[in-house]
Amino acid sequence: YYPGIGIYSKPCRELSVRPVSYKDHAEFRERWNYAYPRIEKYWPWPDVKKDARRFDNAWRMAIETPWSHGHSPNPLAVQKAYPGKQETLFFRNQDGHLYYNHVNANGNVWDVTNPELAKLFAEMFKKYYDTNGKWNLPWKGCHSPTSEYVIFCPTDTYVRNFSNERSKKFIYPDRLEVRHGSASDVYANFYCMLGRELKKVLPTKKLAVYFYHSYTDPPKGEFDFPDNVRGTLCNGNPIYVRNPKARKLWQDRINGWSKALKHPVGVYFYGDLTNAFTQAIQGYYAGEFLRALGPSLWRDATFLDAGHNWRFYYSYYLVFRSLWNPNFNAKAALDEHWDLLYGKKAGAILKEFYQLILDRWENRIIPKLAAHKGNENVTPEVLYAAMDGRTIEKMEALLKAAYNATAPGSIERRRMDFIMPRWKKEFTVARNYHLNTIPEYRTRQIAGTEVKVDGKLDEEVWKKAPVMQFKDATGYNAQLAAKPEARMLWNKEGFWIACRAQGKSNAQKGSIFNHSDNFECILSPGSKKQDYVQLVISAAGEIMLNHRTVLPIPGYLTPIRKPAGLLWAVSRTDSEWSFELFVPHKTFDAPVPRAYSSMFGNFIYNTSYKSGSVMGSWSVTMRNNHDTKYFGRMKLLGKGD
Repeated sequence: YYPGIGIYSKPCRELSVRPVSYKDHAEFRERWNYAYPRIEKYWPWPDVKKDARRFDNAWRMAIETPWSHGHSPNPLAVQKAYPGKQETLFFRNQDGHLYYNHVNANGNVWDVTNPELAKLFAEMFKKYYDTNGKWNLPWKGCHSPTSEYVIFCPTDTYVRNFSNERSKKFIYPDRLEVRHGSASDVYANFYCMLGRELKKVLPTKKLAVYFYHSYTDPPKGEFDFPDNVRGTLCNGNPIYVRNPKARKLWQDRINGWSKALKHPVGVYFYGDLTNAFTQAIQGYYAGEFLRALGPSLWRDATFLDAGHNWRFYYSYYLVFRSLWNPNFNAKAALDEHWDLLYGKKAGAILKEFYQLILDRWENRIIPKLAAHKGNENVTPEVLYAAMDGRTIEKMEALLKAAYNATAPGSIERRRMDFIMPRWKKEFTVARNYHLNTIPEYRTRQIAGTEVKVDGKLDEEVWKKAPVMQFKDATGYNAQLAAKPEARMLWNKEGFWIACRAQGKSNAQKGSIFNHSDNFECILSPGSKKQDYVQLVISAAGEIMLNHRTVLPIPGYLTPIRKPAGLLWAVSRTDSEWSFELFVPHKTFDAPVPRAYSSMFGNFIYNTSYKSGSVMGSWSVTMRNNHDTKYFGRMKLLGKGD
């Protein structure tokens, strides 16, 4: 069931096998997940030999198609391969903003309105094959073309409106506010162009594309897709499959794209990793989810984007058995396994524990979900309304009873020790959610000459500014080793921000999030939280600016230009790192604030992925930094206060 102590093997001295015929077979040719790395790196049983890699056979994992998932090609690498081609490569909107970022992949948006981009990419793919893969510069850091497919999957940067002279006939005004469909026809047209160009230069290859972000809904127009185009729909989360509206949404999307392509469509589906409850049950519903997509689902391209946590092995195990055969009886397998791994007494209690989660999910959460909840993570207010105090107490009691039903020192007790810590943490988070209060910060007003932006925080005015104390951002009570803190000042020119974290920092240019420690400063002027600006500063001294509209219709983060007057500086030593930042008011689409008014926002500290430390924040985020309900309040004081 999982590596190490998660293997059940009944003693057998003699084995007789009569002739048999094996009818079961793999219905999906790709069955893969990000399941291995964490347990291989953090092996929890020193007396058990590391054997995680053997589980690709035990769980029937495989990649049987020359197909790979992920964002490709890499915009940063393509920039190096084609210097000076920015205007061909990247989209420029009607306001003149070029979605070009030479520091991070996100922030770059391919100009999918431009036929010249399709020609350039076709020639780029041809050069790769002509050199037998020796020329692979555009794919540094991502998936290269394969023996059968070239791959085109844009970055995560969201663009709602691709309107220009080339694309205007593919823009539908009534769709511009449709979050998952505003760009569908623009992308459909580009995929047709790229498929035709590819057919000219590489007639034996196929084009693998994605339906994602603002082009998840099927196109409204008619498109003559060439027969070399194959698609994968990034859509769906198994935990919502019992919601008829969500199920119909998925079916309409995959049926629509399948009809347009005249070919079944693959699915890149998602899990919800934000809490223990959803991680525990996503595998239980995986087979039902795959069955719901029906004949439009292409068996050659399936992928679950959820993993890395073997403490929920009982969920991931069911996912991969369902990817082998979607008619796999998840309930029977799960019920059988509790007794095998934990003994009959503890197993019966754990069945009750798991059934309680399913009952609360299906009876209290599913009926409350809107149709668009086919992809998004369940929000804390919905989750913890169902998993309330009494439910948590009952779950806690059941888990304790199961633990006591196993013998000290036994293999069954060791297995309980393995699965329990994540649940203990979840119970703490659930209780803290109901106790949470929104913090308020009193922002002093200063003269503009009182701060020299050099990153050192040595001015007298910082010593008088209140300190924003950070805590575990998820609502758990974990300690923050870096002891991050923030301060803020303001006047009629803008805001001054200072942040500091202890310890030697991870700092790498070109990687604000992945390999650098960083602070996120989220600021929403005014009292309505209708939009906000996110500024991310890394220990390496790099900065990223994004904007997001929240009201009247929520949108995605969109990169914005650095305004004139924006200043920042980082200071780094072996014992701490800090920065100072000046943000002029013209950064925001809002009037200059007045004294004694309020604004909202948050400050979040992230360590690089390789450090594995706890994320901290001034106001708890409940695992979603962009949920405005948890933004703290900043009161802007007057002169002399």
